[in-house]
Amino acid sequence: MNSSKILVTITTREELKDLELFQLRKLLNLICKETNMMTHTELKQVILEYMRDLYKMEYIGGLDIESLDPVGYKVSFNFDRSEMPLVIIADLPDEEFLPFIKEELRSRKL
Repeated sequence: MNSSKILVTITTREELKDLELFQLRKLLNLICKETNMMTHTELKQVILEYMRDLYKMEYIGGLDIESLDPVGYKVSFNFDRSEMPLVIIADLPDEEFLPFIKEELRSRKL
């Protein structure tokens, strides 16, 4: 039996509303993820370039990037391989996140 052809019986108006809300949320998340164009590798390269420009040196510590839902990033800098990295989080699309992270790096004077 093909799973894409399974029908779900909706018995009440409340179930229909819940299903519609769920589908709308999924669609919104998909749209937001599609507009978030940078890969983690590209973002990492931009951040490393910012650090080279700001501090005139090469960053060799740990750098982890996680995508946030629906948009934004969590960037963790592990300068000395300790258990307490510097974490910068922002719920911003790429075009706003890049200036934000640059300003955060500049203002923290790492």
